[in-house]
Amino acid sequence: MAVSMFWAAIDARDQVNSALKDMAVVMSLSDEAIEVINLFVISALMILRSLLTMFLSNLTKGMGKLQKRRNATVQIEKDRRRYCFWI
Repeated sequence: MAVSMFWAAIDARDQVNSALKDMAVVMSLSDEAIEVINLFVISALMILRSLLTMFLSNLTKGMGKLQKRRNATVQIEKDRRRYCFWI
């Protein structure tokens, strides 16, 4: 019962800490409380994993753009040396 109420609160866009506080009122400290704490840890890890994935994706995109700019600069320098041999 506690687990289903916890996920219902999360699905209803309730804050995780608020859902946990509500669960603490509903249940006594028992095996069920430990289960809810474990669910909180798991959900926090999933959120962190998602954020890390987005961060790494954005970092990779940025590095790709930087590499393209570098390649363009190198090509411009090669062209300048080829056609402006007096410089």
